[in-house]
Amino acid sequence: MRYSHAIVHGAQVRQCTARAQHTEAIVKSARSLVFAIALTALSGCKDTPTESVRQVIPIDVRQAPVVATVGARSVRLTPYVWRDFMPVTTPTGQAMIASLSVESIDGQPLRDPPLIEELWVISGDSAWYSARLGELAVTATSVTVVARNGPNWATGIPIDDVVRLRDSDGRRTYLRARDQRIMMTS
Repeated sequence: MRYSHAIVHGAQVRQCTARAQHTEAIVKSARSLVFAIALTALSGCKDTPTESVRQVIPIDVRQAPVVATVGARSVRLTPYVWRDFMPVTTPTGQAMIASLSVESIDGQPLRDPPLIEELWVISGDSAWYSARLGELAVTATSVTVVARNGPNWATGIPIDDVVRLRDSDGRRTYLRARDQRIMMTS
């Protein structure tokens, strides 16, 4: 009787071990899938230019002020928007890139630098919108982010740049830089 009990028990152990190994394989696959999705999201996969160009521009964006208050400081937006036509790029140039700095006007430190949540580059009735902002640089008096893979708009055209800021208390405000131009590197 003990021998047959040991055989049955051994079979149950093998089944449990097999189930555990199968479950472990499923968990590893799920972890790999989550890792792959996260890696793809962080590896530079971006909106295509046509997906990020919008024809409807919210009224809050259109009416954004050129000076905003964040904490106790007045801030302004200093953008640099360009397309790259360096010889190593394609003849039609690279997609638009925007470097956006929110700076204290009086040069005093920003105690709680704002978070730049999104950008709008507006040309007439069209706008490049992006919430995929990277390459964060923070100094005592400014916060700078970069957005890539914008539309292939012509250089030299007039644009307005708008960012949405969120302060440390969660308050949101828009900030605008008027009458800018898309620059060109070559």
